[in-house]
Parts: sequence; C-alpha cells; structure tokens
Amino acid sequence: DFSGCGPVHLLGGTCSFFGALLLGPRLGRFNDKAEETQDMINVSGPISRLTGLGGMILVTGFLAFNGGTQATMTNPGDGATVARILINTVLGGSGGSISVMFASKMGLCGKPCWSFIYTLNGAFIGMISVCAAVNEMSMWASFVSGIIAGPVYLIIHYIILWCRIDDPLDTVAIHFGGGFWGLISASIFSSSGFIFGINRDTLLIFAYRMAGACVIILWSAVTSCITFGFLKCIGKLRVSPEEELQGLDISIHNEPGYPTKAWQGFGDNIKITGW
Repeated sequence: DFSGCGPVHLLGGTCSFFGALLLGPRLGRFNDKAEETQDMINVSGPISRLTGLGGMILVTGFLAFNGGTQATMTNPGDGATVARILINTVLGGSGGSISVMFASKMGLCGKPCWSFIYTLNGAFIGMISVCAAVNEMSMWASFVSGIIAGPVYLIIHYIILWCRIDDPLDTVAIHFGGGFWGLISASIFSSSGFIFGINRDTLLIFAYRMAGACVIILWSAVTSCITFGFLKCIGKLRVSPEEELQGLDISIHNEPGYPTKAWQGFGDNIKITGW
C-alpha cells in the first residue's frame, strides 16, 4: 500500500461512518416516515463555486501527497517514479470524474444533468483508488481503476442514504469506498497483479491486503465508537438545535458566512432553465 489506501482513506472513511451514525442527521434532513431517497430533503449548503475552489485545492494537494510519498529524489530512477505517480494520480481522478459525470447525465444521481459536485466527488475517489499501487500501475490501468471507482462511489452513496445516515460530504462513499476498492485494484492492476498472472505470491499479497483492510476497519470502528460515544454521553458531540438552526457561523463564531444582505433580492428577475 504505497500511498495509504488503507491507513489513510479506509481508516478515515470508517471513522466517518461511525461519526455520522452517532451524530445523527441534520435537522430536517429526513422525513419521519421517509423510506425512499425521494422523501429525503436536501439541506442547503455552500455554493458550488466555493465547493469547486476547495475541490481544486484538494486535487492539487493530492498530487503533492502521492508524489511526496516517494520521500526521495536523489536516488537513480526517483524522478521517473514521481512522474509516474503524478500522471497516474491525474488519470485515476479523470477516470472517476468521467464515469460519475456520465452517470449523472444518465439520471443515476437524481435529475439528469451535468452535475459538477458529483463529478468532483468522482475525481476524488478515482485518485484514491490508485493510491495503493500508484508507483507501479500502467497509465491505462490507473484510468480503468478510476472508471470503476465511479460506480463504487455511487453504490455506497445510495446505501448510506438508504440507511438514513446523513453524510453531507459523502466521506464514507469517497474514502471508505475508494480505499477498499484501491486495495483490490492494486492486486489486479499493479505490476505484480492478477492481470499479469495468478499464482501463490499474488494470491498471498491479495490476502495480506484484505486482512489488513479488515484490521483497519475493526480498529477504526472500535476507536471511533469509543471516542464519539463518550462525546455523545457527555453532551459534546452535537450542538443544540437552536445553534444548529441559527448556523455555527453565527452562534459560535458570530461571523455570518452567508449574510443575507449579500444576496437578498439578487436574481429575482432571472429565470433559470435546464438543458
């Protein structure tokens, strides 16, 4: 696991799942009798251009994260390895974003549209999916791994909604799904993967990866339940309903993040139509 599919992303995704589970959904997120995703209420969040800005910062940082995992540039071949890492990271993200973008247009993410938010999440999980063997994969393999990561994201996204767990950033779908698929992908597409031959060594490496994934999930689940459970017991896990409805930017920081004077009345005479 070269760049942390397991100890970074799978761990973080597992912790996020239990954190969201114990925290509970935001006020008004689900109807009391809702059983289908159509009955779930979209809670307004940051505007898409701020999400895009943060996403592009993350994508740029991802290149440094994966490339920096090489940890040296002084040994022969280090430059070529880092170049491969950066290219594979971009290709993995490209594959994930493309597959999710077309899934969105086909109506698999709700109303058919070219969804920027879903596409951005597809790029994230695509880059995560190549982390385990980003220094070994061929360029085509990284792209294919990212393409497959897209449906993985959508499947887990809808499973989480079906379980009525509120995960606003899709952290579980992106990091848990990307981390777990990335460990499998490394056993398939790496230079010693299944596509180049199945033997005792490749099966043993795959078994080690799956055993490691199970240990990471178990350890993360136990520590998360203890930590979040303790905070919930002492009343420190969640703010009061009044503070939540008012918004933490006002109730905690006293600095409105979305002041109404900045947008009130703007666009009243503009009619927005779909494609």
